Amino acid sequence: MNCLNQALTKLNKHGENAGFPYVLFSLYQILYYIFIYSAWTWQAKQHIYPIWHLEVISFTIFILLALKKYWFSFTKKYYTLFWYMAVIWALPFSNTVSLLRYHNNNIDTVINCIFALFILALIVDWLSFSIILVLGVCFGLLSHYIIYHTIYIGSTKLVTVLGNCGWVIFICLLFSHKTIYMHRNLQLKKQLATIKTICANITHELRTPLLAIKSGAIGLSLYLPKLIDSYYIATTKELDIPKLHPRTLKHIEEVLINIESEVNSSNTIIDTLLSKVNQNADNPNIVPKYNIKTCVESAILRFPFSSLEDINLIHFNKNQDFYYQGDELLVIYIIFNLLDKTLYSAPLENKGKIYIWFAHNNQFNCLHFKSTVKNLTYDKKEQLFSYSYANKKNTTNIDLTFVKVAMTSLKGDISVESVQGKYTELILRFPNISNKKFT
Repeated sequence: MNCLNQALTKLNKHGENAGFPYVLFSLYQILYYIFIYSAWTWQAKQHIYPIWHLEVISFTIFILLALKKYWFSFTKKYYTLFWYMAVIWALPFSNTVSLLRYHNNNIDTVINCIFALFILALIVDWLSFSIILVLGVCFGLLSHYIIYHTIYIGSTKLVTVLGNCGWVIFICLLFSHKTIYMHRNLQLKKQLATIKTICANITHELRTPLLAIKSGAIGLSLYLPKLIDSYYIATTKELDIPKLHPRTLKHIEEVLINIESEVNSSNTIIDTLLSKVNQNADNPNIVPKYNIKTCVESAILRFPFSSLEDINLIHFNKNQDFYYQGDELLVIYIIFNLLDKTLYSAPLENKGKIYIWFAHNNQFNCLHFKSTVKNLTYDKKEQLFSYSYANKKNTTNIDLTFVKVAMTSLKGDISVESVQGKYTELILRFPNISNKKFT
């Protein structure tokens, strides 16, 4: 029973992903049967009738399938399976039986078969097309043999039928593959549009807590200096109060400025993200440029180091800096991620030094991050920039994945070089932009 439920679940999911037109095709078949019944009645030509009872059964089945929303909840999981069976019955099975039964009327039956093949190609993907076609034809041959005890088509007509239907099957397989490919692309575009909308809403909603933080910081700025002055007065008069380290006092004095600065920076990032989501087109001939040294200095200044010792681990060579095309805040956050990766991905006792410098070649300007900590092993390098990579703590390697995606958006790249137990070097490659116009 579990196997049946799993198979039904996969079948339903496949139909949903492929976008099978369940109700639409059912309504089409109902109208089709009404039309051919009217045509047969008007023409009154009994010799062109297919096996009429097959059509009556098909008509009844598709009426039930067209009423999908009225199915009982416990029967809906079987709907896709019944729809598959109805398609097999109505298209390949019925036309195979008709072709064998009325093989003397070759033109009409071949036309009906070709038409059925095209309809099948339009409503399902190539895999379902192949399965439905094979099952329908096989069951049609078996049923005709059981009922009439013979399977016969003249050799000349057989060649004609196989030739025409074979060519049509080839075309249908080709175009059914293209159809499902286009449907998946359309579905992906809709999903990306939804994600963009959600991201825009989330980004916009971040303004509220940021505004609360900024308001609190502004309120504190009105009274905190008075409290600090009172502390200095109390210590001068040697009153019995808890003592604070001078460095702690300095940090308290600066914290409000840092909070306001970070809130303003976060609002700028929100504005940037919203503009990226809502923008309709870019002018490729006029692009902004920024200095990489300024970005690195800003990132180091704003990065939340755990201690002064962590700051002293960084050795920054500012020579040979360059300009790059793109977004300043995006690159600053790339550097944030690399600082976090190189500083805090190892135990405290194993921390090494961080070397940052610039380099150039004919195609790229490079920003190098080199850590002497034992961080990465050679066999993991190809997986570092994939969402599927997980480290020993079973957490996704999101930071480097973000860097990879961000560098790709800047038309650059990131790579890693490492010698186990000695160093790990992350290299950001920015395209050389000497031949472009800048603002």
